[in-house]
This record gives sequence, C-alpha cells and structure tokens, in this order.
Amino acid sequence: VYNQVLTVDPANGLALIGIARVHLEMLQPASAKKILDSFIPNRDNMRAYLMTYSSYHQTVGEYTEAKHIYKALLSRNPGDNDVRYALGRLYDYTKEWEKAKAEFAKIPANDKNARRARLWFGMALFHQRKFAEAAQVGDV
Repeated sequence: VYNQVLTVDPANGLALIGIARVHLEMLQPASAKKILDSFIPNRDNMRAYLMTYSSYHQTVGEYTEAKHIYKALLSRNPGDNDVRYALGRLYDYTKEWEKAKAEFAKIPANDKNARRARLWFGMALFHQRKFAEAAQVGDV
C-alpha cells in the first residue's frame, strides 16, 4: 500500500514513515534511517516521524536519544498518552523501574492505554521484587 501511495505522491511523508516502520519491524534499521533521513517532516506528520525515529534509536540501542525524543514530544503535549506509554516501556526496558512506574501512573484510567499501562506498572513492581504490590495491581 505504501508503495502505491508513493507511486502517486513520491514525497508522501506518512507513506515514507510507514515504509520505515516496516524496515524496523524487519530489523533493518539502516534502511529505516535512510528513509527517515530522505525527507523533512511537516506539521501533519512530525509526531509520527519522531515516534518512528525514536523506535529506530531503540532498535540500535541508542536509548538516551529515544528518551529525549519522547520527552520532547511530551513537553509539547503532556496529554499524549501513546508517547507516555512508549516512554514508560522504554524505561522498563532500561531497568529504570521507578521512572517507568511514574509514566504509567500518569495515564488516566479511561485512556485506551490504561490497561496495558497498569500491566506494565505491575511488571515494574515485579522486576523490583515487590511481589505483593505487583499482585495487588492485578487484583484491581
């Protein structure tokens, strides 16, 4: 589908971002970066571009850079719980469990990410060997 869009509109940023994501899923980060570096995002696709660039940084082990991107996005829009969830997951991966829990705890109960955030909040407790607290998170 992305290639069909690019046939009609070779500069379509969302299609380029989509192809970059496919390359990341196929564990081809160099190809993804080449695509991301091939265009300048605009206002309409900047968030998707930065989220994908953060995924690239995570794939190649550049966790500090990925965190900076997520924090910058949150500074512009503190209510973007997709970004907050992604940052929490990254903190969990880098074993910064207090920071992970803090991000997950900020996601409101009515948000689409709330159930997953609660699960990962419990997993952070589990990693900290706080088993009783982790079990209580699952009970609610």
